[in-house]
Amino acid sequence: MTFERSSPEHHRRSDTARPGPSSLIGQTLGGRYRVTALLGSGGMGAVYQAEHTALKKTVAVKVLNQEMASHREAALRFEREAMVSARIVHPNVVSATDSGRLPDGSLYLVLEYVAGRSLRELIDAERRLPPPRALAIGAQIADALAAAHRADIVHRDLKPSNVMLLREENNTETVKVLDFGLARIAGQSVPGEALTRTGSVFGTPEYMSPEQARGEIVDHRADLYALGVILYELVSGRQPFIAPELVAVLIKHIQEAPPPLPADVPAPLASYIMALLDKDPKNRPDDARQVAKNLRRLSPAAASLSTAPPRPDSAALDGGGAARKGAVKTLLELGWAIKRIEWRELARESRGWFDRLGGSLSHARSDDADAPVDASGPTLAPRAAGRFAWLRQHRRMALAALIGFIVTIALGLGFGMWSREPVPAAVSARASKGEPAALGQIAALPPPDRGTKAAVALATGYFSSGKHLEGIEAVEDALDLDASLSSKPELLRGVRLAAEAPTARVRAIELAAKRLGPAGADLLFDIWVSTPGKTPATRAAREWLDSESVRKGASPALQLALEVRETKTCNGLAELMPRMTKEGDDRSLKTLERLRTNSGCGFLGFEDCYPCLRQGTALDDAIAAVATRAAPKF
Repeated sequence: MTFERSSPEHHRRSDTARPGPSSLIGQTLGGRYRVTALLGSGGMGAVYQAEHTALKKTVAVKVLNQEMASHREAALRFEREAMVSARIVHPNVVSATDSGRLPDGSLYLVLEYVAGRSLRELIDAERRLPPPRALAIGAQIADALAAAHRADIVHRDLKPSNVMLLREENNTETVKVLDFGLARIAGQSVPGEALTRTGSVFGTPEYMSPEQARGEIVDHRADLYALGVILYELVSGRQPFIAPELVAVLIKHIQEAPPPLPADVPAPLASYIMALLDKDPKNRPDDARQVAKNLRRLSPAAASLSTAPPRPDSAALDGGGAARKGAVKTLLELGWAIKRIEWRELARESRGWFDRLGGSLSHARSDDADAPVDASGPTLAPRAAGRFAWLRQHRRMALAALIGFIVTIALGLGFGMWSREPVPAAVSARASKGEPAALGQIAALPPPDRGTKAAVALATGYFSSGKHLEGIEAVEDALDLDASLSSKPELLRGVRLAAEAPTARVRAIELAAKRLGPAGADLLFDIWVSTPGKTPATRAAREWLDSESVRKGASPALQLALEVRETKTCNGLAELMPRMTKEGDDRSLKTLERLRTNSGCGFLGFEDCYPCLRQGTALDDAIAAVATRAAPKF
């Protein structure tokens, strides 16, 4: 049984330099990493700050010392961390870029340099976080897990000390998940995989799922349980299960229900955290990407507005123009919220309010009618009742005026939201070409805060970089922002490209069928006819084309292209010709041209299969018409 104890000493930041070896400072590792400083050291090795000599880029170099590198288990875990970290490219994951061995046998791993503090340090310093800030951090952790799970990687040691927080210039916090030394790749044999056999317990007890505590082989749902523990700690200031002995902590995870969260934690958030902490993996939320979305929905404002305390030099304190930028952003979020107003419910509530107001004023007038008059003048209630008598009698008109006023505000703010793009055009342009830094800058923003141009650029950039699954998810986020983007050519081209990638095929085809409308149906047809033989993609596309929902939403030209292939009788085909002449396109051309053949049926195949099509010029007219109309291209 192998695990770590969660303690303040263990969670001390790795970049808080402690006494340790500094012999590598000034040396160049691997011919390109010049070591400039010692960030921290321990029994297994050290972490250094270094500079890539050619790119002039700061990196972190994690070194497993010679003694530990000679131990097979430690070396295999180190190699696994290198392999797994290199597979995940996401703005919320610390990426690995290189690895190697030093002349003395020590192993080293080159990582993205993160100048921040750990979530453990934040919790130790502030104990409890306001729910909006906790949700903003939790959603980004879920984003990182989603990227790992898409690569079939289970972290298995998610805890606050493995989460770094970077303070950005706009006073927001960016999460970086690190340390994949205990990660597992589903369905693959990787260095050290034998070390994670059933019956062994690996990880940190305070954040272990029940199945992990039992020594079972776990899947991605164990990471979501650990996220639930972290969220519990963030909003309550304590871990759900605490005991003096490590085994007792594991037993609590397996057997005991988490203690109730403090009463001031919003009920929806508390319920969702408890769902993540369900003992049975089958009952937990099981999609990290959906968990991220749900956490942002639980706190819409926290998903996009600053959740970190203002810095002394921040715009919030300058009393000038920078603070006004924050006000504009707040208005954009208000516009987004107004889009979600339940107008029918508003009408019911408003009408009830007017009824109660009118009734109470009438009651006040009758009660005060005989009240003594003060020396300074009449009492307030009769005067108010008189002024509001019209309001009670004409409450429908007043209600309409109120709703009209709200609609006017909503339209104004909505126009402001859609007319402003929060991401600079230059950043969007670079992102659309697949530039990693620009992609990361946009991806770090919550989807509602990206703006339509940046949302399209993010998806386009992912597709052009070969990150098909990320591209599909970016398209989904863009459609949440503006459904009319379903006909955007660059998005359709990306989805079509993703449909050919084995890892993204199912998601791409499902997206086309469910969310891209007529253009999605056209895309499915293109997939179906693009390959002469049957493939998983063509079979899936054909199944969706046969579904009523897709067929009903298809364009008239596509409906005809499908019907003419499926119709077998001469009279049935003849009935299609007038419609084909009017609405068909060149997707039907080959099928129509084959109908010109006047043999293939009867004795020895010499008879005409479709004799009724030889009467008049309907077939020729249809062929001439569809030849002039090009089908959508992807």
